[in-house]
Amino acid sequence: MERYRVRTPLKGKQERADRLLTRRQEELLAAGLREGYFEVPRGCTLADLADVVGVDKSTASGIVRRAQARLIAWYLTDVKAE
Repeated sequence: MERYRVRTPLKGKQERADRLLTRRQEELLAAGLREGYFEVPRGCTLADLADVVGVDKSTASGIVRRAQARLIAWYLTDVKAE
């Protein structure tokens, strides 16, 4: 499996509101990459990913979906995802 390094889009001493993703969102996405959650076929289930980071499956789902929405909005438009 490939190894990924997470790069924060905004580095330095920026205000938290200036960050594209929350630390928790970064943590879940990084774990998802490591564990193969975004591969086809998946290397792990959402339940597995939730166990890796120590949260409920529904919590992991919400965090991953919000992170994906922010990244897609950032990539496709100049409008911030709320």
